[in-house]
Amino acid sequence: MSNNRDLTFLDSSNWDKIKRGWIYEAAIPYTGARPLDFFERDKDNPNQGTVRAHNGVFTPGKVNHVVLGLKQRKVVIISRDDFCSDQAKINISVAPILSIDEREKEKGWYKRVKEGTHPFFVYLPEEVTRRECIINTSEVFTIHKNMLLNEKIDITAFIPIIDNKLEYCLQLGMYKDYEQEEAQ
Repeated sequence: MSNNRDLTFLDSSNWDKIKRGWIYEAAIPYTGARPLDFFERDKDNPNQGTVRAHNGVFTPGKVNHVVLGLKQRKVVIISRDDFCSDQAKINISVAPILSIDEREKEKGWYKRVKEGTHPFFVYLPEEVTRRECIINTSEVFTIHKNMLLNEKIDITAFIPIIDNKLEYCLQLGMYKDYEQEEAQ
């Protein structure tokens, strides 16, 4: 069962409503690690088959069908507005938003996040999302625009901070392991 609010972005004429710096709910796949659950089609009926877990045999040009789980998650759009509204571009870049639970507040990274000194986490206070959260700019990924379910919150005021963290992640390609450093 779906809500009408979740159908908006199935229609590409609504893609002009997708905005950089906005938080959206999205259907995000868990890609997992190998072995994966491969769907092997029946020869007589391509809509039926068997799911088998294995590492896969990958050949250029061959499409493998994999069964993946999906979860509704908050993301922030980081693609440019002209990419978001362009009906010829079907994918957008997003950064995941993760809530901070109580036990994580004891970890060293939490203080740096709140101070704004963490190299790739952007802090979102409770007033923004109803829970303390982080935007993880080190795990940016692309999704099809029709995987967006609904818009939530305008956080364009955070874009300069997000851009700064993205620049760090993309330029260096690695990060300093602060947790290891603190353990020593």
